[in-house]
Amino acid sequence: MLPASVFELTHERFSNRLKQNSLIGIREDNLRYDFAISCMEHLDIPSWRILLEQDLHKDAYHVEVNPDSKRDSNLEVDLIIDTASSACCEFSIFKKTSTGSSSATTKSTGKLIGDMIRLSLESVLSNRWAYLICITDRSMLGNQLQSKLLPVFPSDYIIDEKKLTELKNVETVWKEGKINRFESSFLRLGGTLHATIVHNKPLQNVNGDEIRLIVWSVTLSST
Repeated sequence: MLPASVFELTHERFSNRLKQNSLIGIREDNLRYDFAISCMEHLDIPSWRILLEQDLHKDAYHVEVNPDSKRDSNLEVDLIIDTASSACCEFSIFKKTSTGSSSATTKSTGKLIGDMIRLSLESVLSNRWAYLICITDRSMLGNQLQSKLLPVFPSDYIIDEKKLTELKNVETVWKEGKINRFESSFLRLGGTLHATIVHNKPLQNVNGDEIRLIVWSVTLSST
């Protein structure tokens, strides 16, 4: 299990970024790097123990075979800490675009839930702690699906077989989260996904917009 101090250091580093740059111009990789450096420095982890874009466990998803595509259909996890207390992480940044429009849509919720399911499966199959690490501005805060199948963002989330079936009716969420590729593995393993907020604090920002770092611990427990 990662100590809270790692997320505090990540929070501090990303806060410093916001003093120099608008969130609009900051990409997700910057969040990954801030987190990785925080782990290396605070936990004394060598750089070669931080693995980026690693293959997801082969039993976590359904492989789609497309003979007309040269692209690898394997799915990945953003970051793995390859130590005795192993962890897997996914990262997201939800923000307004440069034109001022909001990315706080059903697609964002789909990515969030898809990443949580991905992490829960990797956690069980590879015996790792799992965390979803997210930066968001006001465009996502307070957002909720029109169907109200999920609580207002950000919240703790619980997803079981019944909830997964209900989410099938929200096509954009299902498609954006690639949930169809995880469904059979999730149902086979059974249990309930719990995504619990372990860090939720505002970041400094000279532009006055509310920007937060939110971290969920993700588990898949047996019923």
